[in-house]
Amino acid sequence: MAGCVVHTPPPPTRSPAAAQTSPTSNRAVLRLQRNLARLFSDVSAPAAIWGVQVRSPDRDETLYSLNHRTLFIPASTTKLVTLAAAASGLGWDFRFETQLLADGSVNDGVLDGDLVVKGTGDPTIGGRGMSSDYNPVNLFTDWAKTIKAAGIHRISGRVVGDDRAIDDGATWPGSRLGDGWTWNDLAFGFAAPSGALTFHENVADLVIEPGTAAQRPAMARLEQPESGLDLVSYVVTGSSDSDVVLRLLRLPGQSTLELRGSIPLGSDPLRRQVSVDDPTLFFLRTLRQTLIREGIEVDGDVIDIDDVDLGTATEPMEPGYVLSRHLSPPLSELAIGMMKRSQNLFAEIIFRTLGSQTGTGTVEASRNTIGTLLSTWAIGSDQFIIADGSGLSRYNHLTPAALVTVLEQMRSGHQSAAFEATLPVAGRDGTLAGRMSGTAAAGNARAKTGTMSNVSALAGLVDTEDGETLVFAIMANNYRASSNDINRIIDRAVEQLANFTR
Repeated sequence: MAGCVVHTPPPPTRSPAAAQTSPTSNRAVLRLQRNLARLFSDVSAPAAIWGVQVRSPDRDETLYSLNHRTLFIPASTTKLVTLAAAASGLGWDFRFETQLLADGSVNDGVLDGDLVVKGTGDPTIGGRGMSSDYNPVNLFTDWAKTIKAAGIHRISGRVVGDDRAIDDGATWPGSRLGDGWTWNDLAFGFAAPSGALTFHENVADLVIEPGTAAQRPAMARLEQPESGLDLVSYVVTGSSDSDVVLRLLRLPGQSTLELRGSIPLGSDPLRRQVSVDDPTLFFLRTLRQTLIREGIEVDGDVIDIDDVDLGTATEPMEPGYVLSRHLSPPLSELAIGMMKRSQNLFAEIIFRTLGSQTGTGTVEASRNTIGTLLSTWAIGSDQFIIADGSGLSRYNHLTPAALVTVLEQMRSGHQSAAFEATLPVAGRDGTLAGRMSGTAAAGNARAKTGTMSNVSALAGLVDTEDGETLVFAIMANNYRASSNDINRIIDRAVEQLANFTR
C-alpha cells in the first residue's frame, strides 16, 4: 500500500494591524484573565486539577494559560487528534470499501465454493445515526439481489470474512480493544470492539422487562440473535417504587454477558446497547441469515479467514471475481457522526486505518503516524501520549497547549470548513445540545467534549462579542465531584470568552 502522506496546512495568516493591541484591549485582556483565574481557583468549587489555554490565532496572542503544558487525561477530546490525522493523512474524501466476492465457479445456479466478504473497516454497515440519505441497513438485502442477478441461487461453500485490513495478525482476545480500556466498560456499547468487518456498530440491543410480581425473575433478551452473545441474567423484579439497578459484565474474548440487578415492577422495558465479542462473526452470521431469508441456499457455515484451513483452495483469498463493491460515505460525513455523537467505534476504526495505510495495519503504526503529524506542527513528544483513537483509554495524555495547536492548524487553510462542521455546537446539537443554552455561547461555541470518571474536558472554538475567534482547551482531572458540577465551571469559562470584548 502507499504510505500515509501528511499534508501540513499552512500557518494562519497574521495581519500586523490585527496584531496591534491598544491600552483598552490590554485592560480587557487583564480583566478576562482575572475572571478566569477566579473561576478556576474558587475555593467553594469542587477540587480538581485544571489545565487551560485560550488563544487568539489571528492575533497570535495567548489570552490565558493555566498548567497548559501539563499532561492530562483527555477522554474524548482525543478525537480531535484522531480526526486531524485522518483529514491530513487520508483526506476528507476517503471512503471505506467492502467487496463481495465469489471464490469458485458457478454451475447451474450453484456457486461451487465460498462467498467471501473483504472489509476495510466501514463502520456504517447496518448502522445507526447517519444523518444523510445514505442507508446501509439494507445492504445485505441488496447483496442478495446482486447474487441472484449473477445467476447464483445456492452457495455450496461457506461465508468467509476477510478482516485482515485492520490489525492483521493480532489474534489475542483484546486485540480489537484499545490499550488501557477499563475492563468494566467492555460490556457496554460505547466500548464496542473494532474490526475490518463491522455490522450495527458492533452492538446488540438488550431489552429487560419486569416479571409479573416482585421478586420474580425479570425477562431479558437480545434483539440480534446473531450477535453471538450468551446471555445469563440474574436480574429480578423489584417493588414498584424501587430504583433500576443494572450491572453488566463481559470479559475480553468471552461471549458470556452476565446481568445482575433489579427493575421495578410495572416499569417500561429497559433498553441498553451491549458490545459483541466478535464483530466479524456477527457480520457474517447476519449476512448468511439474510441470504437464506431472501431465498439463497447456503450449505456452509460462517468463518473468519484467520480460521480457514490453509490447505484449502481458499488460502490466497484472491481468486474468484467481485460481485459487488460497496463504498462508505466520505470521511467528511463519517467525521460528523464521530464527533457530534462522540462515537468511539468510528474513531477507533479511523485511527487503525491510519496504520493500515503504511502497509503494516497495526495500532503502533497508527500512533507513529499521529506522532509524525504532531511533530510537524511543533508539538513536542513531551506534550502527548496516544494510546487509542477514541479517548476511552486512560493511557492517553495531552496538554491543553497541544489541543490548542491542533485546533489552530485545523482551523487554518482549506480544511477549516469541513473540520468545523464536525464539532458539536453549544445549545444546539451533539454532546453540547444541553449545555450553555440561553447564553452568548449558544449557537456559537463549537467544541469537542470529553468525559469519563474523574475527567472532563472541552476544546474548540468560540467567537467573542467583537467577532474575534478564540481557540481554547479546558481540562479537569482528579476530582470527586459529579461531572455536571465540573462542566458548569467549564461552561461558565466558555461563556466568558463569548462575552469578551476588547
